[in-house]
Amino acid sequence: FGSVGTTNFQIMREFVRDLVDSFELGPTKIQVGVQQFSIGDRTEFNLNWSHDKTAIKSRVMSIVYMGGPYDINAASLNYCRHTMFSSSNGNRSSVPNVIVIVTDGHTMDH
Repeated sequence: FGSVGTTNFQIMREFVRDLVDSFELGPTKIQVGVQQFSIGDRTEFNLNWSHDKTAIKSRVMSIVYMGGPYDINAASLNYCRHTMFSSSNGNRSSVPNVIVIVTDGHTMDH
């Protein structure tokens, strides 16, 4: 199953959970969405899914490891830009977008 492995994936989930815990969440404050990259891209939840810190942390900890090679490339980032950062998924045009990428390797783009 890929280079991250289930043990390191658990560490990544804990990191994201702790990061979320440090934020002040709300529809006019910080919003959180999670995208998982592997053989394909999978949206775990969008920016407007919830503003409840407990619900988001619980959802983060329940994310299932996809396995396979982690291929974060330009196509993956474009996918985020067009899906996660769309107004229908909670993006606000007046607020800067920030992506935090947790990865174990280099891009597959050459």
